[in-house]
Amino acid sequence: GGGAMYRLDGLSAATTNGVTVLPCTAGGRYLLMYNNVITAKQAGAVGDGIADDYLPLQNLLDACPNIVAKLDPLPYLSTTGLVLPNNTTVIAYGATLTVETTGEDRAVDMGSWCTWKGGTIIDAYQSGGTGSSNDHCPVRFGDYTGVANYGVSNSVLREVTLDVSGSYATVSVLVTQGSENITIDTVEVLASATLDAAILMHWGFVDAGDVTQGTRHPHNVKVHNINVGSLSQQHMILMLLTYPVYVLGLRFNRLLATTASTTAAFHSLLWVLLVLRMLPVCTAIYMVPLLSRLTRMILRSTL
Repeated sequence: GGGAMYRLDGLSAATTNGVTVLPCTAGGRYLLMYNNVITAKQAGAVGDGIADDYLPLQNLLDACPNIVAKLDPLPYLSTTGLVLPNNTTVIAYGATLTVETTGEDRAVDMGSWCTWKGGTIIDAYQSGGTGSSNDHCPVRFGDYTGVANYGVSNSVLREVTLDVSGSYATVSVLVTQGSENITIDTVEVLASATLDAAILMHWGFVDAGDVTQGTRHPHNVKVHNINVGSLSQQHMILMLLTYPVYVLGLRFNRLLATTASTTAAFHSLLWVLLVLRMLPVCTAIYMVPLLSRLTRMILRSTL
């Protein structure tokens, strides 16, 4: 579908995947003809914002390790969160992906050596779940809950708009467990009444079923050029036992007032200072201008 062209290989017994390999009733397989890029339309996605495109989109991602998966500049709806297998690159400039999450679902789960560039990801919560920060966030690096906890590595989120205004999500991006070498670059987080932290970096247990096994911690995380529409509480970036973190170019338009907005704002600054103590000297020096600017921003927003 979507203008895809296939050739018949009568001798092929390749495993069908709904995208690059299709079954042939007469025997053999239909093999997709492509040149390093496969589009959502070729995978059978409708792209009208009404039809559920979960299956063709997930099939596209599953078929595209080491191949570029391109979302055409259209509105897509998925009723289930999408999982990027390792070594997947998604180009989504002009596309809008709305994911109607349920239970503990996330909109996009990043694998290792993955890149997502462009587009808008909307987390449109439907039902279920506990309402914790780990629920319903648009983008997640690593698995915080469950017995099979894991981190991911060498992955990039770039030039993306995130929207949680239609859900109770308190976090837009979660980086957890031993996730390492993560880059979050040029991301706009739209205003939301529930948004507590635009980016949450959180340690996790080695084994959720046995806390005595110790913990894992995100490390080597780079955050560049983040614009946040508003914060309902206090954290633009909340870091819990994460090291080192490189931050450059943060901006928020409005800190929504709370009954203790000044205390909450300074609480955020103290978290940054606490984490700063654990960072290498070179990183600490790198963050001094940011802290100076952040302090002035906090004072302006709370006085």
